[in-house]
Amino acid sequence: MLKGLNMKKTSRLMTVAAMFAAGSFVFAAVAAPKAAEAPAQKQAGEKGDATAVLENARKAMKDLKAISYTIKMSGAMNNVDSTGEVTLVKADAGGWKVSAKGENHANPSHAKKDKDGEKAPATKTTEPAKAVPFEVTYDGATGHSIVEANKTVFETSIKEEVGLRNFFASQKAGWVVPWEMAAANPFAISANSGATLEGQVDVGGVNCNVVKISSKTPVTKGKELMAHGGAITTYYFGAQDNVLRRVDRAIGGEAESGRSGEMVQSSVILTNMKFDSSAVAANFAPGVPDGYIVKPVGGGKKDEAKKDSGKAEKTEAGANGLLAVGSMAPDWTLKTPTGESVTLSSLKGQVVVMDFWATWCPPCKKAMPMVQKLHEKYAGKDVKVFGLSTFEKGGDPAKYMADNKYTYGLIVKADSAATAYKVSGIPTFYVIGKDGKILFNSVGFDEGEFKNIEKVINKEIGKN
Repeated sequence: MLKGLNMKKTSRLMTVAAMFAAGSFVFAAVAAPKAAEAPAQKQAGEKGDATAVLENARKAMKDLKAISYTIKMSGAMNNVDSTGEVTLVKADAGGWKVSAKGENHANPSHAKKDKDGEKAPATKTTEPAKAVPFEVTYDGATGHSIVEANKTVFETSIKEEVGLRNFFASQKAGWVVPWEMAAANPFAISANSGATLEGQVDVGGVNCNVVKISSKTPVTKGKELMAHGGAITTYYFGAQDNVLRRVDRAIGGEAESGRSGEMVQSSVILTNMKFDSSAVAANFAPGVPDGYIVKPVGGGKKDEAKKDSGKAEKTEAGANGLLAVGSMAPDWTLKTPTGESVTLSSLKGQVVVMDFWATWCPPCKKAMPMVQKLHEKYAGKDVKVFGLSTFEKGGDPAKYMADNKYTYGLIVKADSAATAYKVSGIPTFYVIGKDGKILFNSVGFDEGEFKNIEKVINKEIGKN
């Protein structure tokens, strides 16, 4: 497909292709179409004024308070077709809450191509790939992704629009929102881009004005827009309500070398549109399903992570991704809520149980009564039980433990230790032996695992 392009041009094309795959356009406020303005807005389209059509679409989105739709994406560039249900609701603090649920599946019609750009011959054994479900939400502060395949809920704190787009892209749902539709300045284009009105077509039973945006310049970034550099983007806006119904993205030969062919292409179609009070209700902060673990994304302080990463890398990792049983436990010095310092190496000669947890983590809370029972069972023996609060989001771990009458040791702000111990999901448990070596590790809450923890402790304290 890219045969004949030099490396510089190819790099630029692939950059834009990656942006399309991630849905990389800026995000912000949106709004509701007004029927009274429809005749004048349609007239602008009939006059061939692309700028007027874009301005009408921009105003419609800024007025909107909520919108829901069914979305379908065909992505020839990444061999994936996808469908889903999406709801956007304007957040009180600005920006948008987002809920998206659907599935991705490989499209066997997107045959792989050989080095000469020709389609590889199909085989009789080729079967459509199994659909992969996704459920990704954003509640205005935190992104959530429920991944059924490995029983994990990924969570991350999101403060900027680019972080929102990147999180959805990382969870294979970057395409569910045409992000320029939800930008602070919707459908803004760069000064180096041109807009032309291509007429009107029907999209899902809705008559739409078609506007094509093209650019011959490399992709550039700005606070309120991201240029369509080296690309062709075609928007289909409802002629009556001015709301986006379809967007086609392509890297066009004309943007690079004067040719008119489109080289990389994806198409997203939005149907079943509902606005404001009619929009489909959605849960933007779903709970953690039973049996799932919570895995923070991007947790911890960067400086602390760098400082401790060397220790962790020198220790062999186990099959579950945690530090291997039998390896030496990395030392740490951390504080209790009252400011008292605790050092792991100072506890040699005792068995140490560590529970990495957070106040916002439902599986962690389910495990805590079992941790308390361990603490009570081995009171007065050479066993220390600690809850290491990590990846907190403003919660008060000391208050939570006091309110629930948990009396085992509490270590706060333990993100650096979580990094050293390769904690990627919580709760995570470690048992450290008298000699400072790891005797046990596990991730997630399983009541049966506490019997294994007790067996490990009993065996260790039985040693002379």
